[in-house]
Amino acid sequence: MRKAKLITNFVPLKDVEFNRKAILVLDCMEGNPHFADPIPPLHSVRVLQEAYNNALTDAWQGNKIQIAVKKESRKALERQLSKLAMYVMFIADGDAAILTSSGFTLAKTPERRYI
Repeated sequence: MRKAKLITNFVPLKDVEFNRKAILVLDCMEGNPHFADPIPPLHSVRVLQEAYNNALTDAWQGNKIQIAVKKESRKALERQLSKLAMYVMFIADGDAAILTSSGFTLAKTPERRYI
């Protein structure tokens, strides 16, 4: 049986969905007893999320410069959330309950197909 994993690719999420996912992960990780000292620290990820949220709001009007700032802000937040997901998978060591408590989405485990 394979270990449970998290989805670390956030590219398919639309901007608003990605922002909500980042907020959910931060809220679930904060005070979670399984993740006492996360890497990267939650406060640094929260700063990036807030910057992304502000850039997302500013880019709503369609200014090219503000859209570019939003894209760069999203990339930075995606990198940090991916690192955080790797940390969560390391600590959880395949325990689906601990992985789920982080707020990240579990990846589907492949099942055998019988013909």
